[in-house]
Amino acid sequence: MAAGRRFVAQHGTLPKATDLQGCYGLSSGRMIRHLCGSLRQFQGRLAPELLPVPAPARRRPGARRVGWGRPRGRARLHALRRECGRLGAQGARGGG
Repeated sequence: MAAGRRFVAQHGTLPKATDLQGCYGLSSGRMIRHLCGSLRQFQGRLAPELLPVPAPARRRPGARRVGWGRPRGRARLHALRRECGRLGAQGARGGG
């Protein structure tokens, strides 16, 4: 954590995955994932105010969402299962 704080103080940004491989004295990505769970959580512990705020997902007005429950969505799901060689009980019988 101390090396991460020094990185933020020197560079003014959060360390990225490529910075972990550089000569900044940071722990390896594997160690950070082991200790913190993910690079994003490590970054949040270092300086949560520097984390980017994700933009909300936007859809066109009036656009419909295609879910797995609708006929086209179910067809896509079954096609994906066939492609991966994972037919479920319903897919093997040809049911929906």
